[in-house]
Amino acid sequence: MYIFPVDYKILKRQGVTVLELIIVVIIIGIISGISFMGWQVQLEKEYANNAKATLRMLWQAEENYFSWKGRYTNAWENLEIDNPNNTDKFYDYKFATTTFPITAQRKGKSSGFTIDQEGTITSF
Repeated sequence: MYIFPVDYKILKRQGVTVLELIIVVIIIGIISGISFMGWQVQLEKEYANNAKATLRMLWQAEENYFSWKGRYTNAWENLEIDNPNNTDKFYDYKFATTTFPITAQRKGKSSGFTIDQEGTITSF
């Protein structure tokens, strides 16, 4: 004996309706969109961290050059490192005319970072 009445017509139904399919597709789309936005934010953070690390490397190279020559340089070939503009797809690196600050500007945007003579990184 069954305690609850069973409607056998519902149990025999096979397949899904178009409305159910549309609802599932919409839910999957919303979840995918939220995931994609979070992924993009994480990528931007990673690009920014790489730019800061490159600025620290450039600052250290400038300090090494200064201890060797007694002055700073604004020429990539004097720093004994590869020009980061040749390898970084996301930031442009530039010396100021007096070598400091060194800037890393996000390509296609007006944001980025600078490092001064003391090694302090600031964003703009």
